Amino acid sequence: YDDDDDDGGRDWDATLQRGGRRRRGGDDTTTNNNDTIQQHHPWILPPYHRLAPRIDVWFAFAVASCASVASISQIHASLPDYGWAFSPTDNFALSTCALSFVFGSGVAVGMRFGPARVALTRRLCSMGPGPCSALNLTAELVILTVLLVFWCVAVPVVVNGNARYSANREVPLAVAGTEIWNSNLFYSSWASFLLCTYLWVEVVTLPDRRGTLRLLDPASPTTLIGGHSKWSSSGVRTQNVFSKRWALLLFTSLIVMSASVVAYSGPVCHGMLLRTTSYCTRAMMGVLMA
Repeated sequence: YDDDDDDGGRDWDATLQRGGRRRRGGDDTTTNNNDTIQQHHPWILPPYHRLAPRIDVWFAFAVASCASVASISQIHASLPDYGWAFSPTDNFALSTCALSFVFGSGVAVGMRFGPARVALTRRLCSMGPGPCSALNLTAELVILTVLLVFWCVAVPVVVNGNARYSANREVPLAVAGTEIWNSNLFYSSWASFLLCTYLWVEVVTLPDRRGTLRLLDPASPTTLIGGHSKWSSSGVRTQNVFSKRWALLLFTSLIVMSASVVAYSGPVCHGMLLRTTSYCTRAMMGVLMA
């Protein structure tokens, strides 16, 4: 089945939803290959197809979010012993970790189920003029956008080393001063944030946001071949390779710059004497490099 019309993401998943009918040359014809399409199991990929690489990243995102929510929940459970309590911002960080785990697990599993994959990658707006149609919004992109905004707010809370110096006696989550005292939470939260950023950039820069890739003959980009052959260089997987790399470079530069500015402007680097220490010198170098 070959469909490069760019008509909103029609593929085998959509064919299954239409009851086994496919469009070729503008006419709807019924496939007659031993009723393969009609009897295709939703958990099994169509012939000569594979899942998009980003679906494995969704699983990694779910695992990292699980580790972060477990670590921050352990801190929350131990606070009553010391007479402390989470602030609203700390609760927001906890909620972000939990939501990331729930949505990450749901999308990672849903992308392997045919009807759910169609629902997550289908356009939310019909083709035509308008901002919604121009953005090519999908349910997957909306979920990633919301989670990315949440993580942009939650990560500074998790790695706020200045919390211990606060007059409100805030709870230091992963960093206390210049020391990482909860490495599990520190690394899992950063991993969740970076994986969420990668997924958002991946989906935004993809012109075709379906969750499957077709296997093509390198000598003929319109010919399907067996499952053990190579992928065509003109396939969907390479359409966003350069735009994705530049976008990721931009995001990582912003992350390094913001983290270095927070470190350099904190109490650890307050005053001319402290700013000459190696810690503050590296923070300034991070700002300049970013």
